[in-house]
Amino acid sequence: HVSGAAALKQRMGLPIWAHRETAERVSFEVDREIEANEQLGDWTALHTPGHASGHLCLWNSKTRQLIAGDMVASIGSIVVEPGDGDMAVYLKSLESLKALNARVAYPAHGAMIESPVERFSAYISHRLWREVQILSALDQGDAELPELTRRAYSDVNPAIHWLAERQALAHLLKLQADERAQESAGVWSLRH
Repeated sequence: HVSGAAALKQRMGLPIWAHRETAERVSFEVDREIEANEQLGDWTALHTPGHASGHLCLWNSKTRQLIAGDMVASIGSIVVEPGDGDMAVYLKSLESLKALNARVAYPAHGAMIESPVERFSAYISHRLWREVQILSALDQGDAELPELTRRAYSDVNPAIHWLAERQALAHLLKLQADERAQESAGVWSLRH
């Protein structure tokens, strides 16, 4: 979502504010860095990495409103891109947002979410279910990423397996960090 930020700044004269992690990664100047838990009027900036290392949500504890950005969407899923994204961290951020017990959430994609706790729970459950699918795919035998994706994402249209591969890799990297999977020369296997 940052691709148009510089153009908007120039066209509308708006300053760009971002978390330090985002400011370090973008190709344009950030006017002000926002710290985790910084107060911005009635809103608190929450550092919620996982989808992106510098992702911020805004929380209004008085009204229990959450600007959720790319943590959830009203329909579909959120991409956790290996590199800047991290599946384990994303799950922790979802748990922390769920614990807020927000009344309403405003995602970057789709309509307002009127039951955010349920949405966060559904996202967490889906990611953990997909992790089980990845483990099951590994249990069928060692394989490279495309084959593991085919096995674990059989419910997904093959035309978008290129995107599913990125999510499968995010899960595999989490499983590797959890010492449940390992990779050697591009071949993934269960770690025993």
